[in-house]
Amino acid sequence: MKTFLMALALISIILSTNNANSQSIWIPQNSTTTVNLNDIHFVNPNLGYAVGSTGKMIKTLNQGVTWYSLPFPNITENYCVYFINANTGYVGTQTLNYIFKTTNGGYNWTTETTIANQTIISIKFPSASTGWAGDVNGDIIKTTNAGVNWNVVGYAPGKFTKVFTYSNDRVWIADSYGYVTYTTNSGNNFSSVKVSANALNSLFFTSSTQGYTCGDNGKVYMTTNGGANWTAQNSGTTANLKSITGNVVNTAIRLWAVGAGGKIIESYNGGATWFQQTNGTTDLNVVAFPSANIGFAAGNGGRILFTNLTNIVLPSCLGSDAQSTQYPFATYWMDSRTDMLYTSAELLQSGAQAGAVTKMMFNFASSSSQLMNGFKVKMQNTAMTSVTGFVNSGWTIAYDGTYSVPGTGWQSVVLQTPFYWDGGSNLLIEICFNNSSYSTFSNVNSSTAAGKTWTQYTDLPTGDGCVDFTAGNLVAPRPNICFNIQPLSGTGNSNAGIPKDYSLYQNYPNPFNPTTKIRFDNPKSGNVTLKVYDLLGKEVALLVNETKQAGSYIVDFNGQNLSSGVYFYKLESGNYTDVKRMILIR
Repeated sequence: MKTFLMALALISIILSTNNANSQSIWIPQNSTTTVNLNDIHFVNPNLGYAVGSTGKMIKTLNQGVTWYSLPFPNITENYCVYFINANTGYVGTQTLNYIFKTTNGGYNWTTETTIANQTIISIKFPSASTGWAGDVNGDIIKTTNAGVNWNVVGYAPGKFTKVFTYSNDRVWIADSYGYVTYTTNSGNNFSSVKVSANALNSLFFTSSTQGYTCGDNGKVYMTTNGGANWTAQNSGTTANLKSITGNVVNTAIRLWAVGAGGKIIESYNGGATWFQQTNGTTDLNVVAFPSANIGFAAGNGGRILFTNLTNIVLPSCLGSDAQSTQYPFATYWMDSRTDMLYTSAELLQSGAQAGAVTKMMFNFASSSSQLMNGFKVKMQNTAMTSVTGFVNSGWTIAYDGTYSVPGTGWQSVVLQTPFYWDGGSNLLIEICFNNSSYSTFSNVNSSTAAGKTWTQYTDLPTGDGCVDFTAGNLVAPRPNICFNIQPLSGTGNSNAGIPKDYSLYQNYPNPFNPTTKIRFDNPKSGNVTLKVYDLLGKEVALLVNETKQAGSYIVDFNGQNLSSGVYFYKLESGNYTDVKRMILIR
């Protein structure tokens, strides 16, 4: 008993978290160099190359765990690198008229002569024999014999041409004048489209028709007709974006772009919604994803970042309109109460699964440092299909504290107590706050959702807006929102899906009265025990004590015979042990 109590004391101070951001987590790697890295290319998730200033070229064989330098004959700037397989690759350099080629994994190099006589800054090979390159002068250069000969086959309106190839026939070129030039017939003909007033720095296409380009001042554009027309996207940043890439997973288009000041933006719905983060202050020049979940970014000062999206909970987002509404965030100087309804059909269509809502995000049109006092977020599963007044019962408090909007774009509210959405009910959310001061306000972007938002706000000298407002008004706008939902697989003794690791999750709801759900992952068959203890270490409930097959499990706990207070639940399986805390409120 003494040992268990000591363990509780230690465990209770350790935070148990999922990826609260549900954004990619980028980890710095030791590149072994401090020179600026201009490009990176991976043949597969393990084998990759990066090039940069002073003729630097580095290589990894183990997903970037270790990088080592390769001999390279050029001592000036290396701008781009592309390998068609593990052995054969190409590097474009500042040395005029030369593209360097290796056939033994970068240990020896020969020079290939182009007729452009310009610095090569971009190279792509859609096949082993056909390659495309761009240079600082706007030339479009092509080889059809694996680099033995390179010829200028076209010209872009601007300079500093960056190429992207989808096939031997379909090629797109972005330039510094904001044009995209493209061909659908291997370069026999080119068309140019003015896309932006800013320089365009990179391209990425998911198909022969749908693609994206990014550039200076945070510009991101999308085409759905092969490049003939482009639509601006709201990236949420004004940083110069230097590289964009992506992939398609289960029809969902996932995108990443990087740029000045360590800026990383990402979208998991084809660019309709962008999240942003800043990783250091060093410029990032290139981003690459050699597989669905493994990604790398490289930049100045030898900086290389690595991310693994496995087990990352991707956000489910509803609404992308740019109109702004004052509900529920503009009324900082008042007391406010807003009920918002999101249907299960909407959530499921956005990719959500039943599970614990860990975070909400709103797309702010303006920011404010004003602190919202008495800020509360409440949630409940409901069969309601419209909101005709405030709901006064059935709520679970997911957040109770203060909050201020840190900036524009997508900003988050990390829930103190994750809420369990059952996957079939509609989700009703209430946000309310009390304020005693006023300085500034902020608006949030919204979509029209008739009958799904009810609000009231006014300045109450005293009292709680969550309680004192009993009457309100029906409003059309509903805030654009993203949810991070930690999905659950199965109920009871379900073994749907085999997890990779042991995990004990935070119960939900928490606090609870009197029932709650506890989830755990069991990666292999064996005896499992799940017990509940009180603060004194006394066992008060035995929930599981049997052999379990590998799988994910959800266990119901009913505390109706227990008094209010703090309890601990402990999972043991094989050599794995974990303990978490929960609160019963009667």
